Amino acid sequence: MLFLWSQLVKVHLTQNMIAMNDPHFCEYILRIGNREEQIITENWITIPENMIIPFTDIAILTAKNEHVNKINEIIINEFAGEHVEYYSFDSLIKSHENTLVNTDFLNDLSRLPPHKLILKENCPIILLQNLDHSSGLSNGSRLICKKFSKNVIDSEIITRNYKGTRILLPRISLQSQKYENFHFNLLENNFQFDYVLQ
Repeated sequence: MLFLWSQLVKVHLTQNMIAMNDPHFCEYILRIGNREEQIITENWITIPENMIIPFTDIAILTAKNEHVNKINEIIINEFAGEHVEYYSFDSLIKSHENTLVNTDFLNDLSRLPPHKLILKENCPIILLQNLDHSSGLSNGSRLICKKFSKNVIDSEIITRNYKGTRILLPRISLQSQKYENFHFNLLENNFQFDYVLQ
């Protein structure tokens, strides 16, 4: 490979090609550098509304669920207001007599909605199950939380043909057949969604 280095031509980039096509953005960046834009704190500025991309059509991808949970925690803390915590009620409904299952294990099974949901008003969520396709409540539908009660969450659909529709999302009980290679059936009572940035 070293013989290739003598054949290569070293070039230096001198112009920002993206900036050439967007002079308004270039001016904005210069104003930030000159401290002419509104500063919230030392490291935070106000971004104009026309530059903000809504969360309805983007996703953050990670390799592991544990990373997803950390990202979700960071982002939910950025929302204003008090948070509301919801917990699932997971239990065994059928198992062999000798089956002992730790509660923490049940609460951390994959392919189920999270055991603990932390939500705030106006935070986005995504449905993980088809609830009512005719009302726009399909797997992958995105909603915004509006109000909270013990077993129901008032939310607003923000995607597809049902955008703006208010919906009440209840807790739902799901019964699994034998879970993977384990000898038990699981009953989970929980909301069938997760934080949308998952």
